[in-house]
Amino acid sequence: NSPGKKSCYIIKIMGCPDAAEIPKQYGNIIGEKEQVLVYQWREWRDFLYFVFENRKLKYSKWYYAYE
Repeated sequence: NSPGKKSCYIIKIMGCPDAAEIPKQYGNIIGEKEQVLVYQWREWRDFLYFVFENRKLKYSKWYYAYE
């Protein structure tokens, strides 16, 4: 979680993301001017997502289903 890293750096380390948006059923996780890269773990039950603003990392978080 190193703010300021560019999205191409994350893709280089993590590989191609599974999605570039989060389904609406999970709520409004990101802001209007933010972009997201999503890496799924156990499909959409749990996933790691990276939020970018102006192509620079703002933060990363896990979404847990807690099942």
